[in-house]
Amino acid sequence: MALVLPPIVGAQSDRTGQRLPYLRWGLAVNLLGLAVMGGAVAWLQGMIGFWVLVLGFLLVQFGNNYATAPYSALIPQLVPVEQRGRYSGVMATLQATGQLLAAAAAFAVAAAGLPPAANYGLIALVLTLPALVTLRGAAGVDQAALPTPGQRTMSLRELFAYGPFFWVFWTRVLFALGQYSVQPFLNYYNRDVLRQSDAEQSTSIMLAAIIVASIVSAFVGGKLSDRTGRKPVIYLAGAMMAVAAVLLIVTGDYLLALGLALLFGLGFGPLPAWTGRWGPTRCRLSSPTPATWASGMWLSWLRSLSVCRWAHCWTR
Repeated sequence: MALVLPPIVGAQSDRTGQRLPYLRWGLAVNLLGLAVMGGAVAWLQGMIGFWVLVLGFLLVQFGNNYATAPYSALIPQLVPVEQRGRYSGVMATLQATGQLLAAAAAFAVAAAGLPPAANYGLIALVLTLPALVTLRGAAGVDQAALPTPGQRTMSLRELFAYGPFFWVFWTRVLFALGQYSVQPFLNYYNRDVLRQSDAEQSTSIMLAAIIVASIVSAFVGGKLSDRTGRKPVIYLAGAMMAVAAVLLIVTGDYLLALGLALLFGLGFGPLPAWTGRWGPTRCRLSSPTPATWASGMWLSWLRSLSVCRWAHCWTR
């Protein structure tokens, strides 16, 4: 679904000029999937419970991907070009903050002795409230999204023949591939290389350090990219992450590794300021190709890489 659905829905959204109906349907299906997952955890066991949980997960994925491409077109339609870096940074800051709060909330649910199904109810609540704010705040976006008469959609071959999109697409794919190739093994890195007795807790602290640092740098990087352009910011961010990654290979000290995780997070934070869900396609495509279809197409490739992360959790 992550590979196929976003470009299809994005193209349809461009043809109709509608964004919000897709967000509403995506939210509804997502909530249904969360309810199914919560019910499976609370009331079912064995293989039946497992397959019902998988069904709920697929519904959640369908809802997420159904809304992804139309959602990715909101900021280009609402924010002037000269301010997109700033608001990209705001978006990245909020996303990283949400990740950190989600981890804290999951820990609080476990510490309070609440049943595991409570996590799904909490996710549903946190998902619904911002969605309602977005739907209300972007109430006029559908009028701005109406297609221009005679507007032509580029073919897939024409899209990849366009140099800026080609390079943005493949560099982002390689970055995501590298990220998801390493992340599932951090637990083993902490256990076998850093010799941590509680590898899961050590990994959680390391990931939290990356997220905290990215929160600090995301907003600053977004504003800076509006002033200097995206390339200087991404060169600096990439260099910081590369140095941190190389040093993590040779270090055997956990405290030093945490410091390198902070450095990596400082580099990771500004990335959404130029590789955000709307930035590469909307800002770089000078042709009349509708950005929602293009962004949905390349996002589908990136999001499909996260499947390996989910599969890893089930096979551990």
